Amino acid sequence: GHNYPKNLEKMSWPKIGVPQTTRHLECFFDVAGAVCFNNVRVGGIGGIPERVLWYVVAVLNHPVTDYVFRRFAKVKAGGYFEANKQFIEPLPIPIVTDDQRDAIGVRAQCVQDLTTRCVRLELRGNGDGDNELIDEIKTLEGELRTVIYGLYDLTTDEIGIIESCD
Repeated sequence: GHNYPKNLEKMSWPKIGVPQTTRHLECFFDVAGAVCFNNVRVGGIGGIPERVLWYVVAVLNHPVTDYVFRRFAKVKAGGYFEANKQFIEPLPIPIVTDDQRDAIGVRAQCVQDLTTRCVRLELRGNGDGDNELIDEIKTLEGELRTVIYGLYDLTTDEIGIIESCD
């Protein structure tokens, strides 16, 4: 097959990776610019400061964003959704202060770093990973969930609706 080389100079940039076909909106941060996207199965968001990208990662991985995404993204077979640019770009990303953005971004970075450590432990055959790491990830994810819900100024009932739509 033929591969059309497009935006190759941008592949080494730090960027957010988003799978093009997914059950829930999920993303990761390629901090080192080590992953090249073919724009067919994984798309990217980049070209903005790293501290902002960590904040965007946290918000894109949040239940509110996933809830909105699944309401208007193109439905695919088997309960999957298409996560192309036209379905990501209009998602509600709250405008926050620099301090809020950085506090959320630091937590998101810690979650990704700890998750990477857990995966590496499992790949090395060290059992089910480290339970302390898993507990720490769950704690940070819970903090992020609460803080980001607060940015949307949702009622308890609205949060309940979002949480029940998994």
